[in-house]
Amino acid sequence: MIELKQKLKALDDEDSLLVKAELWANLGALLQVKDVRVKGGGYLKKEALECFNNALVANNNEKVNLDILVNHRKGLLLKMMGRGEEAIESHDIVINLATSTYDQATALFYKGEALGMLGRVDQAIEHYKKALTIRPDQLASYLNLVRALREANKMSNKEWTDLVTEMQVALKKWKNNEFEDVSGIGEHSVIAPEDNSAHVLGSEIYWALFEVKK
Repeated sequence: MIELKQKLKALDDEDSLLVKAELWANLGALLQVKDVRVKGGGYLKKEALECFNNALVANNNEKVNLDILVNHRKGLLLKMMGRGEEAIESHDIVINLATSTYDQATALFYKGEALGMLGRVDQAIEHYKKALTIRPDQLASYLNLVRALREANKMSNKEWTDLVTEMQVALKKWKNNEFEDVSGIGEHSVIAPEDNSAHVLGSEIYWALFEVKK
């Protein structure tokens, strides 16, 4: 982190804006991670946000992949800061720029989280469903979907039964490696190298099934 700050301080007007943008983006990411890991964190979020904004200004829409990655991280950060509407704006940028199904589905999922945080549960449900339609191998999304559906409290018994069947089929396909891209991240994915949790079979799908049946 200190090294990145020193590099940024040493830059002058002759250095390329893209170099500056990438340095700001990397510094923001480090601050964001440190803020999460440090006990009693929270004091680095504002500095991380400033870094992301500086990165976007310096990039000036030049490098699309950088805009995608920075806005993804910025959206997550803004949600952590309780700034849901702004988080939605960042995730929308990713959705509009993304060329891989992984990035599109991931942005839809996190936009759904921001919508849920703002109490817009029906919209959150729509985004979780759309994310799963685009990438049905992202089984972790089912847990958020189930919790949002329970909060909305509009499902019939048959609809819950159908959802359980859908989840069981998806889990079986995952275990049998029947999804086309279940072990990959997508040819044009930008987010996945940093955030590939959707390609690890975690406990979320099992919790989703448990929460429907309890």
